[in-house]
Amino acid sequence: MSTGQPQKRVRESSTQSDLTDPFMDIGEFTEVVDGLKQKMDSMMTKDDLQIMIKDIVGVIYNQVKDSISAEIKTIEVSTNEAHEKIEKQEDSINIIENKNQKLQRKLDSVTQQLNALKATSNQAICMANYNEQYSRKTNIKILNLTQTDNTNLQATVIKVISQVTGKTISNNDLMAVHHLPSKFQDKPKPVLVKFRNSDIKRSIMINRSKFFDRNIKVFDDITRHNSQLINRVKRIPTVESAWYYNGSVYAKLQGRRGAKINLFESTEDITKRLQQTPTETKPNQFK
Repeated sequence: MSTGQPQKRVRESSTQSDLTDPFMDIGEFTEVVDGLKQKMDSMMTKDDLQIMIKDIVGVIYNQVKDSISAEIKTIEVSTNEAHEKIEKQEDSINIIENKNQKLQRKLDSVTQQLNALKATSNQAICMANYNEQYSRKTNIKILNLTQTDNTNLQATVIKVISQVTGKTISNNDLMAVHHLPSKFQDKPKPVLVKFRNSDIKRSIMINRSKFFDRNIKVFDDITRHNSQLINRVKRIPTVESAWYYNGSVYAKLQGRRGAKINLFESTEDITKRLQQTPTETKPNQFK
């Protein structure tokens, strides 16, 4: 019920009050202002947000930086250790290389000495083989020569040579006649005949095909080295024939002339040299 006097306004919350309310007294106004200040103080400004983000980023950056720095230090330590190991290995390799170089020089020196000794040895063997073959230059070997019990060996040799060649020889033409060892018990032992000179021997060798007709084989008395050389050369596929003549060994390819073969000549060198010999124009008379 109205009394005719203005009624007192009901107080509202400070958050909803209008500061322009003309009926607000000083105390209420102060209370509203303090409340607003508290809210203003509790609110985060843009600058505060930037500072907070900056602080957070700084913390994360420092953590990442510390972690990366620690990993880098670990890697550096491992790398340094690896470098030290590599340097030690390089030092070891250098030491080994130096030793290998010294050993290689020694090996080269020893190889040169061995090659020199081999060359000297081969030369000595060639000279000894030549001298041995020269001492046999008037010798022949006779195979399948049958001897009767009533005649001596020298008489049998003279008789067979005279019958086969038609040439008369005497005891004076023979320097020595004797049997050689044989591994065949069912065959006559080989006979070695040494003539007084090479002319008599040559006259026998020219007619050796006549001995073959009687199943008697006549050969030059060649050294073991020359015999091995002939067998080695004959095994070369391209070689047509190899033979001994007048103290040396010869060989030829089909359609080419023969050439003298050295005792220690390699198969490759023999083949190459025989391929360079001239074309054969007439049959080989010494084969």
